[in-house]
Formats: sequence, C-alpha cells, structure tokens
Amino acid sequence: MKIFLCPFAGGTKASYNILLKYWNNIESMTCDYKGRDGKTQCKDFKTMVKDCLNQCYKFIEDEKYVIFGHSMGAYVAYEVAYQMQYIYDNPPVKVFISGEPSPKPEFCIEEFNTDEALMEYLHFMGGTDNRLLSDAGFLETLLARLRSDFHLMNSYDSRKKVMKIETDMIWMYGKKDKSFESKTVEQWSNKITGTFKKELFNGGHFYFYDDPKRTADFIEKNLYLQ
Repeated sequence: MKIFLCPFAGGTKASYNILLKYWNNIESMTCDYKGRDGKTQCKDFKTMVKDCLNQCYKFIEDEKYVIFGHSMGAYVAYEVAYQMQYIYDNPPVKVFISGEPSPKPEFCIEEFNTDEALMEYLHFMGGTDNRLLSDAGFLETLLARLRSDFHLMNSYDSRKKVMKIETDMIWMYGKKDKSFESKTVEQWSNKITGTFKKELFNGGHFYFYDDPKRTADFIEKNLYLQ
C-alpha cells in the first residue's frame, strides 16, 4: 500500500518525517508544494492541486493507495482524491482527513498583516519548536510560506462537486484543538460514498507531533480496515 501525504500550511516534504520512521511496509511520498525551493509559486489553490495531482499520479503507478492531509493539507488531499477519481477513475482506497472541518463556500482565512499577529497565531496553533522560531532565518522563511499558503487558501473554490468520491474517510483531530468545533466536521461524510469515521487523539492541532507513534500506528492499522 502507498500513502500520499499532503503538508499543512507552511509545511514541506519533511513535515511528516516524524511519522515515516514508524512505517515498515508502507511506501510513502510527501507532496512537494511548488515554490518551497524559493522559485515560482502556484498562482492559486487550483494550480497547487493540479501540481499535487500530477505528483500523486506518478507516485501510485496504478497501485492501491491512500491519501493523508492535515490542516490545509486536508483540503489538498480531498481535492487530489476527487481529481484522481474524476480524471483517472482511480480514487484512493481511503482518505485520512486531519484537523480541519469540511470546507464551506464562504471559506476565508486571515492572512495576517503583521509578523506579530502571525507569530501569535503560530504560538496558538503550536507544532513549531520555539528554538526554531528564535532563528531569524528560519522564521523569515516560515512566515513567508505561511502568508503564501494562506493567500492560496483564500482562492479555494469549495463549491459542491458533481459527484462523491468512491472511498472511505477517517477524520482525525486532537482533543485540545481549539481552532474549530469538532461538530463542524460532519459534512465531510457527504463527500464520499463509503464509511466515515472519526478518531480523537491527545494533543492540540498538531497532535501527531505529541504522539507520533500512536498516529502512525493508527494510520497503518486502518489502511485496509473497512
């Protein structure tokens, strides 16, 4: 089984390395968002999804696969799964959606005009080592990535799709995550034809950094379960 991983806002190909070390029989690939190398970035969310779709298609090579996405990556994962079915008639066996409620047409995220406001947001969400935040070079790069990703997210057209994805879905979240109410996730179930389950983890928005082994074991255990 292969797993295609979609990073969160500001994330990179290394974002899920903490999970990868616990997988022995899973071939994984973390999507490499265009522009992370400092070169040309995607102009909008649709273009980013198209680039991720191409990476996913080349990676799976007609084998069975699942997709995991956290936070912004949850929406990327959903859109890639949708396009894999719509274009290639090859939906994932399962989609793991993490830390985000179902998208709504009025979706909007604050883009933060000042570094101070964005820093407050980072501290509120957690998931970033304070030692890294004290590194001026790292912080400058991270803030630029976040602003770019938030801008892309505000171009996301989440209007109702013409079909449901023929897959199962598991929604994962941290019980201390205060960025939204867990009851707002139920609309995800309307986007698939298969089963919909929820799983609660200890920790906040970035719960998988608090307990990476349990998260990795849960994903691996549920790859084939109905």
